Amino acid sequence: MSSIRSYKNGAGGSAGADLAVLSPTYQSGNYWYVGNTVAGASDANAGTERAKPLLTSAQANTNAAAGDTIVYLAGHSEIIGTSVVLAHAGLSLVGEGTGASVPRFTCSAGIAMFDITGASILLDNLYFPASTSVPTARVRVGGASVQLNALQFDCGSSDTNRALSFVTGAAQATLRNSRFTSVGAGAAVGIEIINATADISMDMVTLDGGSFGWSDYAIKGTAAATRMRWKRIYQLNGSHILLPTGSTGTVNVISATGDSRCDWTP
Repeated sequence: MSSIRSYKNGAGGSAGADLAVLSPTYQSGNYWYVGNTVAGASDANAGTERAKPLLTSAQANTNAAAGDTIVYLAGHSEIIGTSVVLAHAGLSLVGEGTGASVPRFTCSAGIAMFDITGASILLDNLYFPASTSVPTARVRVGGASVQLNALQFDCGSSDTNRALSFVTGAAQATLRNSRFTSVGAGAAVGIEIINATADISMDMVTLDGGSFGWSDYAIKGTAAATRMRWKRIYQLNGSHILLPTGSTGTVNVISATGDSRCDWTP
């Protein structure tokens, strides 16, 4: 059995996701650093030192094991054209920085950019600008007990599918403190439940149609979502919600503007 590691300064960050800034920490896994604004950043680096980070998510994911933490340094900006399949149970992807320095990931191909198949994976404090090609999803959740926090999705004219999707296996997922904004004509869906899924929780989620609106629903249930616990949902500027027959639970909309509605078929 590997030993527990003690990190006096935690991951070493000063702002951003909790797991990037809290100290001290004790951890069974490794920290892997990714930051392409750092001089000398390279996928040939070991990746375990802040001063010598990796360049790409793909390499960090290759290096990582279950229970590890991938730390994106403030200002990291990455264009991804090949799906990053996150299969390591308990893996955390956390971003340092605030505002314009939050790590950003732009999809440039028809892929599920971050394809989550492992259980208990965390994504925290990450920004997804509008895509430059049509993805199937920027984040696809197919693992149980996945935690998504402080994510921001801008949905542009190439985002004609969905930004975030829940598929078979995505039970007990949580989505908190996140925002989905239409920033271009043709932006289709912020969140889509593609396969029947149970126990999805949401809290403080903002859906904003902006000046362009959504070409479909801001949240779209293609299949039933059961035992929903959705609270403090903001539906702004015509951000409609669709929940099909068989969906059960509670949806709390704290604010709705621009004729936003919730279409829920009993």
